Amino acid sequence: MLCAGSIEPELRVLPDKNAIVEPLREFVAAAAEDAVARRGYFAVALSGGSMVKLLSAAILGGAAPLDISSWKVFFADERFVAPDDADSTYGGYKSALFDKIGAAVFAIDDTMELDNCAADYESRVRAEVGAAEDGAVPQFDLVLLGMGPDGHTASLFPGHALLSEAERLIAPISDSPKPPPQRVTMTLPLLLAASQVAFVATGGSKAPILQAALPSYAAEPTETMAYPVEHVRPASGRLTFFLDAAAAQGSAEL
Repeated sequence: MLCAGSIEPELRVLPDKNAIVEPLREFVAAAAEDAVARRGYFAVALSGGSMVKLLSAAILGGAAPLDISSWKVFFADERFVAPDDADSTYGGYKSALFDKIGAAVFAIDDTMELDNCAADYESRVRAEVGAAEDGAVPQFDLVLLGMGPDGHTASLFPGHALLSEAERLIAPISDSPKPPPQRVTMTLPLLLAASQVAFVATGGSKAPILQAALPSYAAEPTETMAYPVEHVRPASGRLTFFLDAAAAQGSAEL
């Protein structure tokens, strides 16, 4: 898969998670404006968890909500549940954001079998998101990722076979160590093809992972990297971390 070697992420450290909202809004707005001017739409992949509240506040805040009418919204991973289930990432964004402001939102079809659901979602990504010039892999303009205290991102977990997936862009997972066990996730080939990737991490539970992971970006990637977050090195070299002070605490790179 195509990825950058050593890379120097841009780190944006804010006092607390609420202070991330405005810089995140400006960052996303700039990425969207550039993409719409370049190809007529903004293809973005979103993550769930605490990012639902942060990103929704960023988009809806300011003097006026961001114009997301030209956005194509997919999800970096999704729990294999109905959209009205409390675990649904799509459902969380729908109530917090998309019921208030419109965009083209592409959710998984949970009525299919898990494997078919993942294949269907990949087909929809390929149909809606154009590849980079001379590229075979669809290129998202921005992928927004969170990270867990175990270093997982999307539904790519430490030591899991999906970290080595080289063919499928969207894959099913039926043995997630974090419930619910059945999920659909973007794989590294799709994440690494993005124009840019941004992580949003808050809270002291993320600090030990960041202390270990951030210095590793200065070296070439290896198969033995312990944390999935370390594997996310977009080929473009454009990687940003939005961190609050608690998450950034003790990181040598800061």
